[in-house]
Amino acid sequence: MNNDLTGRILLGAILAVIILLVVHFSGAGIGNNDENEVAIFERLNNQIGNLAGRIELLNERIGELAKAADQSNKLRDEISLLKSRITEIKEEQGKLRDNSAEILNLVREIKRSVGK
Repeated sequence: MNNDLTGRILLGAILAVIILLVVHFSGAGIGNNDENEVAIFERLNNQIGNLAGRIELLNERIGELAKAADQSNKLRDEISLLKSRITEIKEEQGKLRDNSAEILNLVREIKRSVGK
């Protein structure tokens, strides 16, 4: 999505340069009016500068989004590891409960045996 927008802005800048060159070298229907040519040149030059600035800002934003995506992927991996560890802990808890129940049963049997 951002690459499309960057591409469109870049295409606009290229078209502006082409128009600038056509106007500058052929007069493009405006005659030889130097003032008009200079004004057109200045406007196109300003537009190109604005487009270059926007492209730079978009590239910075794309870089920020790439970093955020990388951090998101790292967090996703960490969450996956934590979920695995939680599953392991739950399994260990189940084993401990089973062992505790066995120990409790053995203690009861010993008490019954001693009490007889």
